[in-house]
Amino acid sequence: MSSTSASPARGGFLDFLNENDRSDLDGLGRLQRYARGAWIMRQGDPSDSVAIILEGRAKITLDTADGRVILLDVFGPGEVVGEFEAFGGYASRAAGVVALDAVVCRTLTRAQFLDYLMAHPAGAIGLVRMMIRRLGAADRRRISGTSMNASYALARFLIELADGYGPADASAIELDLPLAQHELASLIGVSRNSIVRALSTLRSRRLVATGQGTIRVLDADALRQYADPMRR
Repeated sequence: MSSTSASPARGGFLDFLNENDRSDLDGLGRLQRYARGAWIMRQGDPSDSVAIILEGRAKITLDTADGRVILLDVFGPGEVVGEFEAFGGYASRAAGVVALDAVVCRTLTRAQFLDYLMAHPAGAIGLVRMMIRRLGAADRRRISGTSMNASYALARFLIELADGYGPADASAIELDLPLAQHELASLIGVSRNSIVRALSTLRSRRLVATGQGTIRVLDADALRQYADPMRR
């Protein structure tokens, strides 16, 4: 499978590559497949490779010193994982990466990835832009979680997923989202009870419906409006 067949999401790394850059990338590394729930990378393992997600989604987790597991983000097609350690020269993984779906990755060694960036300036700039976008999104989630009702913050995250990984121009979007309530809480920076109340609020407004491991966005435009304080 070629990386050009991926569907880059939310300003992912592949979005910033032209056709020639992508073609050169296709000749590197190897394709790897992971079942849902499988570890793609484990926190603390040697950081000797970088993976580009071509299909599926993965969650980024952090094990804390007090025994908690914090959800940092959810990445999909076009995103890179392991780049932080490779680019920063770290010897071990700073976080874990777990497949949320069946995932297909293109895996490069650290040396291959760095050599590719040296030879493809657009790729290096794209990587920096991707990392800046991620930091901005994480900051917005933290600010939303501390400065507004949790239902608004959760709505913003769901819209981010729907816009990034859902069908274009669809009103009702099924988000197969096997995340526990405590994971959603840690991602947004609120308590688990706040997430329970937030989901109840969104359901009562008929913005979402929930099932086992799924959240269905019933009206994407209405949810987007609810998530935007300037449009409420």
